[in-house]
Amino acid sequence: MELKINNFMKLREIENLGKELSLNTQKLYLEETMALLNDIDEDILILKKNEYKAKRIKLTPSQLEKRSIITLNGVVSIVRRRLRPVNKENKELLLKTEGIKSVAPLDCYLGINKLPFKMTVAAMLECAY
Repeated sequence: MELKINNFMKLREIENLGKELSLNTQKLYLEETMALLNDIDEDILILKKNEYKAKRIKLTPSQLEKRSIITLNGVVSIVRRRLRPVNKENKELLLKTEGIKSVAPLDCYLGINKLPFKMTVAAMLECAY
């Protein structure tokens, strides 16, 4: 029985295969993440922002805005509405009571409204490491 060397992969080929599998997995993760984010009904989140009404702060939805977040598996982009105060008095009240100029309900729901940079905490820690 003769052993045929050509039936085995070289280390370079194994590395390339591993890299390709990793990229495909990352692509699938990002596609699934985007699908899950697109399923969130932002109108319900906007309606739930009643805590500002209780503080007598009137907010109105603005145009759609895009936000990109760097995650451990790549960049995730979301499109969301920001709630802005209806007038100067409401803007001053929001800034005084909350320390913010506007509210993005989807950001609050996803837990990314207080991120100091445009990346998740896990991505920040990975970069620091």
